[in-house]
Amino acid sequence: MASPGPTVILHSELDSDWPFKLPPVRKIQEAEALLLVIDTSARELSRPLDIVLGLSNSLLSQVDSGSPLATDLVTIVEQIRRMNEIVSGINHLAHYKTLS
Repeated sequence: MASPGPTVILHSELDSDWPFKLPPVRKIQEAEALLLVIDTSARELSRPLDIVLGLSNSLLSQVDSGSPLATDLVTIVEQIRRMNEIVSGINHLAHYKTLS
């Protein structure tokens, strides 16, 4: 017979007798709260990234393409796009739903 697998234990600072096995409903509530924090954080991170990306693109259009500043701005734009991909991945994780 196969073992049921590990039990995931989520910690809450309100629990004075941690660690302990949480009832299934409590696990679901804490997981939902964690996903909400992840989703909110991803949204909050994307706003300043979008602003910096827009400003960087604006500056890039105003400088000579061969200048060292243009090279640095291209690097900034590339890295912001990469960070946006990471944030998007985090946001997709937060929208993961289980089927019952």
